[in-house]
Amino acid sequence: MNVNRKVIYNISKFEDTIDYTFENKEYILEALTHSSYSNENKNYKFNERLEFLGDSVLSIVISDYLFKTEENLPEGELTKLRANIVCEESLCEVASEINLGEYLLLGRGEEATGGRERISILADALEAVIAAIYLDGGLEEARRFIFKYMEEIIEDSIKGKIFRDYKTYLQEVLQSKGEQHIWYKLVEEKGPDHNKRFVMQVGINDEVLGVGEGKSKKDAEQVAAKSALKLLKFLLDEVDKMKKRIIPIFVPHRGCPHDCIFCNQKKITGVSTDVTSEEARNIIEEYLPTIPKDASVEIAFFGGSFTAIDEKTQNELLSVAKEYVDKGLVSDIRMSTRPDCISVDILNRLKEYKTSIIELGVQSMDAKVLHDSARGHDMKSVID
Repeated sequence: MNVNRKVIYNISKFEDTIDYTFENKEYILEALTHSSYSNENKNYKFNERLEFLGDSVLSIVISDYLFKTEENLPEGELTKLRANIVCEESLCEVASEINLGEYLLLGRGEEATGGRERISILADALEAVIAAIYLDGGLEEARRFIFKYMEEIIEDSIKGKIFRDYKTYLQEVLQSKGEQHIWYKLVEEKGPDHNKRFVMQVGINDEVLGVGEGKSKKDAEQVAAKSALKLLKFLLDEVDKMKKRIIPIFVPHRGCPHDCIFCNQKKITGVSTDVTSEEARNIIEEYLPTIPKDASVEIAFFGGSFTAIDEKTQNELLSVAKEYVDKGLVSDIRMSTRPDCISVDILNRLKEYKTSIIELGVQSMDAKVLHDSARGHDMKSVID
């Protein structure tokens, strides 16, 4: 078969990369040829048959090693360990390490859609390369190649440093949140019988959480579970970001004529009643480093009736808080006050300081609440 110089040069570069020279170049040429390229260049054999053989060679090499080194592990644990080592994700890691995608012969369509970086193509091609080495140099050469590039993956898997059992982890996560009905569904089979690929969905109740593709249904389920875990992590992160972190600045018993335990934080906590602007700044600076990045943060003036404090003190405290809003470090300013201490003029002034949330002590206007909570005054005294 006539092979152009560019392809020959490509093979030579790859041999240098993996430190193995093929006696029969046709083996490695076939291993590097994707079916999309073969469809456009009929003289080239594509690598799916070699992939089939390489899968078995890899399996026997890893099985032999685990059988001899992990004498205390039962069959079930050996099977899980082997699956962790020979899975598509591991193969793709090795393929990336040797820049396998750079040397593949791909059709124009596959090239244009990112085939050189597609996990399934890289993993399949690596198995084909293993088969090509096995056919050209025998089992020991194939074993040498496998351990040269997979030794770290093998040892880390044995030590439990590499986690691939996404199905079990997903089940634990969902069940911890009360979800019981977790299902997997085969949605597509593609490819010829000797090189099938399966597409699986995973979900809870009527909701699909993830989709995965693999060489077997089990592999596809693992990929789907991993996809679901990524989605759940994203959603939980987003929920976490939406949770507001409050920086509390207590202004206990300020602006209110009543000496209620409910509002008088001094009686409960011993906090000073006279929080200065400098103290407010120190509190904010102390809290900010403890708040997760990207979290929504608000400064809250709690305790007492903030808008009944003398206007000068209000402005000093609000000026400090506004600085952090202007810097983008804080999203909102919140305060608590009595409903009888709010007016249009006060609201306009608060708006200038970018106050966005006002908690009104409406319980002060409810006679039953006042009585049950023993606040120390009745509704009439608030209205008056």
